[in-house]
Amino acid sequence: MGATVALYFLKWVEAEEGGKGGPQWVEDHIETIISVGGTFLGVPKAMVAFLSGEMKDTVTMSPAASFVLERYFNKRERVKLFRSWAGSASMWIKGGDVIWGNETHAPDDTEDCGHTHGHFLSFRPKEDEKVPRVMENPGAGNLTVTGANDWILSHTPTSYQRMIESNYSFGFERDEKQLKANNHDFRKWTNPLEVQ
Repeated sequence: MGATVALYFLKWVEAEEGGKGGPQWVEDHIETIISVGGTFLGVPKAMVAFLSGEMKDTVTMSPAASFVLERYFNKRERVKLFRSWAGSASMWIKGGDVIWGNETHAPDDTEDCGHTHGHFLSFRPKEDEKVPRVMENPGAGNLTVTGANDWILSHTPTSYQRMIESNYSFGFERDEKQLKANNHDFRKWTNPLEVQ
C-alpha cells in the first residue's frame, strides 16, 4: 500500500485541491523515489481474498491449523471482513483488461498456449465433469480482471460500492487531455495508468 500512498502524495502536494504546492513542487523538492516491490498496479492475491476468503497463507496451512481457522474464523467470515476494509481497495488490480488481458489473449500468453492468462479467474472441469459445476450458475465462469472486479462489487454492500466509486479508480487512460484533467481528480491519484 505504500506505493499507492506515495503516488497519491505526489499528486496531492502539487494540486490546487490538495497541498497547493504548485506544479513544480515535486521537481523542486524530491530528488529520487525508490520503490522496492511497490504494488503500483495492485495485488492479484488481494482480489482472490475478496472472492474466496483464501490467501496463500491460509491454503498452505497444516490440516490442524486449517481446522482451527475454519472453526473460529471461517471463509465466509473472512470474505465479509475483507469486503469491509476500505483500505483493501487500494490493492485492487489496476488497468483492467488492457493491462491484464481479455477473453482471447494476454500479454504473457505464449504462442502455443491453449488457455489464455487473460482469464484472471479460470474454472476447469474435474475428471468426472464435462463443464465445471460453477459455470452452471448465471454470471459465473472464467472471468477477466474487469469481470472479476464487477462480480466482486456486485457482491458487496452498497456502502462499500459507494466508497469505491467516490475514492478509487482502476482504469486505463490514453487521451492526453483526459490525463491532464485526471491530475485534478483525487480518485485517480493512486492509479499511475490514469494520471501524468
